[in-house]
Amino acid sequence: MAGRPPTPENVRALRGYPDHRRPRKNVPDLPPGAPEMPPYLSAEARKEWRRSLPTMLKYGLISAADGVSFAEICEHVAALVQVNRALRKCKNKLLTEKVTVDMDGGTHIEVKANPLMTLKMNLITKGRTLYAEFGLTPSSRCRLQVPEGFKPPKDPDQEFLDGNAATG
Repeated sequence: MAGRPPTPENVRALRGYPDHRRPRKNVPDLPPGAPEMPPYLSAEARKEWRRSLPTMLKYGLISAADGVSFAEICEHVAALVQVNRALRKCKNKLLTEKVTVDMDGGTHIEVKANPLMTLKMNLITKGRTLYAEFGLTPSSRCRLQVPEGFKPPKDPDQEFLDGNAATG
């Protein structure tokens, strides 16, 4: 299908309807819930899954049906971590040199962009699209409007620090 992908109905509702179009009907509304971690995730992606899932659940940004999409994001972060580690090993060089010697003894130096930097930039570009699907970028979050009366879930740790913890 050509054009922009449709905005999910829950996102449209949070943003409001500035274009005055009516809400779409018969759109599946999946309740928030934890998807099952796929067994094929790499070790680094599993770390990201465990790190990010609690926040996604806390704000209702994920449902049990979103497992494959969320796994893709986790693998994407894992790939970015690997590229950053490899770049650190080569001291974040932006350019690479290839020296060749021809039959006459002459040397030629070919300078080109470090392929790791190119890969990193491609991953960052792809990441923007992936993260926006779940509202994980500042710009995708700022388009959301919180309904009147909405209160985020209470953080028990913060309540304890504030001295408002329930005793019992």
